[in-house]
Amino acid sequence: MLNTLANTSMGTKFHLGFTPEKNVINMFSPISAMWFTFLHSWISGVILGLIVFLFNMKIKGGGTFFASLMLVFSAVAGKQISLVKFSPVSWSTLNYIQLKPNDGLPSYEYISIFYIIMILLLLGIVLFSSKKYNFDKEIKE
Repeated sequence: MLNTLANTSMGTKFHLGFTPEKNVINMFSPISAMWFTFLHSWISGVILGLIVFLFNMKIKGGGTFFASLMLVFSAVAGKQISLVKFSPVSWSTLNYIQLKPNDGLPSYEYISIFYIIMILLLLGIVLFSSKKYNFDKEIKE
């Protein structure tokens, strides 16, 4: 059924509101698509969590604000494909990953390297900053 929706205009004919991407359907099995999407969503969540934690250590409420900006930016990047390379939140969707050469989207290698560098960098900053941060500012006795 998904193959039919991707390769024909049946989705628009019946006003389903979505049309599966033909390249995604042809390149991924349902299980591999589910695994890939889960993994990248989880990694994006880890990155957002580290950003929220880091910014909240510096500015109260700053982490939530910055993470919200990243989410809004992913929506903007979805409309302007040239910005997808700078939006790690967008990469959890298979439509925004390079499936054919020269389509202007980030490759799997680019995404993997970015995720590794970003997580290591954020972890390093959090570990370094948390040594100076006093988590027990108000101890009630």
